[in-house]
Amino acid sequence: MSKAESAESVESKIEKLEVVAESDRLKKIQDKIIGEAEDKAKAIIRDAEKSKKDTLEEKRKEGEIEAEKILRTGMEEADSLKRQKIAEARLKAKQMIIASREELINETMEKCKEKLAAMTSSKEYADILQRLVEQGGMGLGGGDLEVVLGGKVTNTAIDLGSAAKQIEEKTGKKTTINVSQEKSRSIGGAIVRKSDGSIIVDNTFEARIERILRDVRIKIAKILFE
Repeated sequence: MSKAESAESVESKIEKLEVVAESDRLKKIQDKIIGEAEDKAKAIIRDAEKSKKDTLEEKRKEGEIEAEKILRTGMEEADSLKRQKIAEARLKAKQMIIASREELINETMEKCKEKLAAMTSSKEYADILQRLVEQGGMGLGGGDLEVVLGGKVTNTAIDLGSAAKQIEEKTGKKTTINVSQEKSRSIGGAIVRKSDGSIIVDNTFEARIERILRDVRIKIAKILFE
């Protein structure tokens, strides 16, 4: 082999070696790029999974909070409705009690009226009537008085002179009593008034029953609503 051929052979080998070396270098670069790309891809996947996990956890917590809120609101509404129903039931019970008491009071009043009406025909009624006149006169402070009677009673049923004397003793004021021609519609008792009609004491049976029942109703109201 000539020197020229030998030199050419060496150069060819050198070129081949350079090609191989360049190829290896490129491969290493390629492998590095691929490796870095894979690492980045893996990091992206990890971040995405973590983000997904965090999002799911956040949504789960939000869901639990919302569910708790709904449950709490539902319980509050249920408690409110329960309290409302209890209040309504109590009010209805009180109304029923009041209605029953009122009915009982009215029945009692009617029975009292019947008994009092029957009493006006008894021997004791004259004394009862005189006491009512005396009480009314004392309440007015004595003086010139007039009595309005009701029912079937006439002025002969009471001793006007004795009644006037009793009033004078209690009030210290000279008293005269006259029976009015006017008649009240009461079943019994008397209306006592000043002769000029300025002041009146209603001592009829109906008025006295009403005063008693008014006190009874007030006591019942206190018992029911306190």
